[in-house]
Amino acid sequence: MLYFHKRINISREKVVKNREKTSIHTSKYFQDFKNIFRIKKKGDLNRFVKWPLYVRIQKEKKILCSKIKVPVAIQQFSKPLTDEIGSKISSIFLKYKNSQLNSFFKKNNFFIKHGINNLTNLIQKKKALFVLIANDVNPIELVVWIPALCKRVGVSFAIIKNKSNLRKLSNKKSTSCVTIASENIQECKKSKIVDYFNMNFIQEYEK
Repeated sequence: MLYFHKRINISREKVVKNREKTSIHTSKYFQDFKNIFRIKKKGDLNRFVKWPLYVRIQKEKKILCSKIKVPVAIQQFSKPLTDEIGSKISSIFLKYKNSQLNSFFKKNNFFIKHGINNLTNLIQKKKALFVLIANDVNPIELVVWIPALCKRVGVSFAIIKNKSNLRKLSNKKSTSCVTIASENIQECKKSKIVDYFNMNFIQEYEK
């Protein structure tokens, strides 16, 4: 059997009215939604950011340093040489490095050594003229004892900002410490650089 549905004639005006009633812009739901979930003002979103590991370590280290008393042996690494003095010292190191060009350097047999093992042997034998130490060595326990050893033996030392500043002297990407050594060490100790290092670092370490 066939069923014939009646055709319902709906006027266009009724359809428009129904749309206006059910539209989002005129409904109460939209108004409530707008009030509850309105856009917030711009604010500090640092607490929502997942920082990388090295940034988190830096922040935690800064908080610890502000709340804990830092010993003198570690505190001196936070006050390195300025950039101007560091550049002058690196130029002097390069002169010692090219010692074949000058007769004075050739007589005294200057040579540059890097690395903790080589440096300790030269300091104990009293062949080191002066030592440069980087302040950003990690872990710092590798380098903390070197200033005390230099002071005990009577070798002057200085602390420089970055490990990368010592790479030109040692022909390496980064080194923790560099020293100039020579066989005729007593003649070389009468220099202004050694006096400057003694005045700035060894006297402060005694305090």
